Amino acid sequence: KIHISGISKIQSIDIQMAKEMNCSIKLLGYFKQTENGLDARVHPAILSSSHLLSNVNDVLNAVYMETSALGSTLLTGAGAGKLPTASAVVGDLIYIANHLAHGQANPPKMGYYAQNNAAKLMPFEEVKSSYYLRFTALDEVGVLASITHSLSENGISIKSIIQKDVVDPGQVNIIVLTHTTQEKKVQAAIDKLKGSSSLVSEPQLIRFAE
Repeated sequence: KIHISGISKIQSIDIQMAKEMNCSIKLLGYFKQTENGLDARVHPAILSSSHLLSNVNDVLNAVYMETSALGSTLLTGAGAGKLPTASAVVGDLIYIANHLAHGQANPPKMGYYAQNNAAKLMPFEEVKSSYYLRFTALDEVGVLASITHSLSENGISIKSIIQKDVVDPGQVNIIVLTHTTQEKKVQAAIDKLKGSSSLVSEPQLIRFAE
């Protein structure tokens, strides 16, 4: 029931731009209580290099928590790759086997969901964030104007615009960084631009981590 998107659409230009902004791109899972329900989602996000999660690399996984008593806390450990994953699976099997060998009740199933206590999810369209938008377009008159017009029509405030050349002649990457806005506004602007003959590929969207 939650929004999930992976890293398959991330390209080298996006990683390069993140580095130029002194940031990195990480695949994050969000879980946050709000007045409008539970904000739960999984997607790539751009983090500042000063964020605790920005230095979690290689086989390391991490959980970053903001609590009332401890403040910001980071728990990290090996969790990716064949050996850490195999170790975790074998550990679970041994745990279950010990329960069965001693005649104990089966361990409880993982998960918090219960039919009579389902979480109220905040609609993903209501999520607020600032955005990195990349448009690969033909290098011709009026392209930038059409992009900014679509964003303006949907009430999206632009923080900065960067233009980068691409390998193919006659094409450019236009990177737009926005101020904080709603997901539904950004999606509406992108949907309108998808039909433009000036774009040579689908627009790229990456959210900034809050």
